[in-house]
Amino acid sequence: MFREQFPTVLEALDDIAVGYHALMTALEEQESSKVTEILFLLVGSSYTEFEEVLMLALNGYGSGATKLLRALYERTVTTQYPFSSWPAWTSLVGIGG
Repeated sequence: MFREQFPTVLEALDDIAVGYHALMTALEEQESSKVTEILFLLVGSSYTEFEEVLMLALNGYGSGATKLLRALYERTVTTQYPFSSWPAWTSLVGIGG
């Protein structure tokens, strides 16, 4: 069974889920603004896609999981951009921050 063969993969997936939860908690604690709302929605939708990929993969639907994985990757890259270049992103979307 997968769980016995690859326990480290399941541990890594648990770590990812904990990371998503910590990020969502940190965003909830921020003062409400357009920026935090956009980031909250991006992170939330990324987590939903992560759960969908996980559910498909763990139930033997690797092909379906692979298809969703690309969308998850793209959303993750999109979400990382504001964190890596905050001033450029806020001017791009017209939000002071």
